[in-house]
Amino acid sequence: MTTLAELRSRFAPVIESIAEGALERERGRLLPHAAVRALAEAGFGTVRLPVEAGGLGATFGQLASLLVDLAAADPNLPQIWRGHIAFVEDLLITPHAEFRQRWLRRIADGAVIGNAWSEIGSVERGSQGTKVAVEGEHAEVTGRKFYTTGAYFADYLDTLVEAADGSQHIAVVPLVQAAVTRSDDWDGFGQKLTGTGTVVYDRARLDAQDVIPFEDRFGYQTAVYQLVLIAVHAGIAAAVREDATAPVHA
Repeated sequence: MTTLAELRSRFAPVIESIAEGALERERGRLLPHAAVRALAEAGFGTVRLPVEAGGLGATFGQLASLLVDLAAADPNLPQIWRGHIAFVEDLLITPHAEFRQRWLRRIADGAVIGNAWSEIGSVERGSQGTKVAVEGEHAEVTGRKFYTTGAYFADYLDTLVEAADGSQHIAVVPLVQAAVTRSDDWDGFGQKLTGTGTVVYDRARLDAQDVIPFEDRFGYQTAVYQLVLIAVHAGIAAAVREDATAPVHA
């Protein structure tokens, strides 16, 4: 099993580079595209993947430590990866074997997954205004999502959708298509550079095999989200301590 020291050594150069540009990005509201891509190329998206699937086989504790290190460099970055981390966690226990193997391969090859679950407006609690229609080997998604953390940096969006019969599903939508529009319009709480905003699907196409029942989703997703958030807080605290004590040590 990969040790925490080995993992930290692997990602330390990338994290140090991210820290060097964090203040400039924050002041200029510059989205960290290069930082996300550098992490992906270093294998950050594969941290929790099993070694036999091309991943690093890290434990939850090791992942949390890496997230704290990353948050100390730039707290936007762990939040950007939140949806990806949750998607990978679902893959580890999903009953859909073919879906699992296909997406483990894609993530091992460097795919980055974003989050598109929340909606605002007239949609009723327990339902989704974003709809999916499956026909043969293809599917289409139409609707609008809000609070889509990491969407601006992702290759695919892990999207909660509803079928015509009212059943809910997960649809993994590829973003490189004209039928998907992303807007960096988030102005609420939290980090402003997480690529969180509105995503509009206008009959966005995907493979039908990338639509699976929501009821099979892993049950501790909210806990995973909270783990990322707590790691962000811990990283910010570590950075504050370093900033406060550095002048004294000097």
